[in-house]
Amino acid sequence: MVPGVNQPGPNPPGAPPRADWYPDPTGRYEYRYFNGVTWTADVSRNGVRSVDTAPMPVPGTSQPASWVTTPAPRRSGKATAALVLGIVALALSWVPFLFVVGGLCGILAIVYGVIARRANPPDPRGFAGVGIVLGAASLVVCALGVFLTVLVMNEVDSFTDPPDHDVEITRCARNGSSVDITGSLTNVDDRSSEYLVFVRTRAGGEMGTAVIDVGRVAAGSTETFTATLRLPGIDPERAAGTETTCVVTHVTGPYPFGVALSP
Repeated sequence: MVPGVNQPGPNPPGAPPRADWYPDPTGRYEYRYFNGVTWTADVSRNGVRSVDTAPMPVPGTSQPASWVTTPAPRRSGKATAALVLGIVALALSWVPFLFVVGGLCGILAIVYGVIARRANPPDPRGFAGVGIVLGAASLVVCALGVFLTVLVMNEVDSFTDPPDHDVEITRCARNGSSVDITGSLTNVDDRSSEYLVFVRTRAGGEMGTAVIDVGRVAAGSTETFTATLRLPGIDPERAAGTETTCVVTHVTGPYPFGVALSP
């Protein structure tokens, strides 16, 4: 066979290199003969065969370059960590109170990403770059997390600590299997607020709690409230002559974000 003419096609994937003429890996000649194990001194240029007297083997290879397996890119643990931390950071950075954890994860994502990009070899899959972008984005989104945290804290504070007030029950009477409640609330503070009054009742051996929405009461003003609490377990005959009581257990501001809580 003349080197360079009618060269056989490549072997099936995974098959060992066969003895044949291949492009000279030294670059000194056009073709060099590989005997299936190592390179030989038989060379060819322009179809003319000769013997290469220069030292062999070729540095860094023992088989034809076309048969050298390219190693898979080495994975970077820090790049993967940057990607994972970036995803976690972006998921948590907007959540009230958890934005602190999101911010820390974002910073770590940037740090690991920078380290991975400066490594040799660099991150081949681009995880480090994505982690850096997600980490930086999470730090921006943390501003939303701070805003929502303040908003939640203000809502909770308004519910648990309403302005100063005076409240009293002026009527508490059983009406069949229900209890009628009447009272008043005075806002003694210098700012208006909405109020919820929690009243625990007892009638005919049955107990229950009424949550009465007084509404917004202006500073220095007094508002009356009424409510009817049903106690289906009351037996009117057995309850006759027994005492009916109504006691204010606590007063709060409006439910946070309008979401009713169990009394």
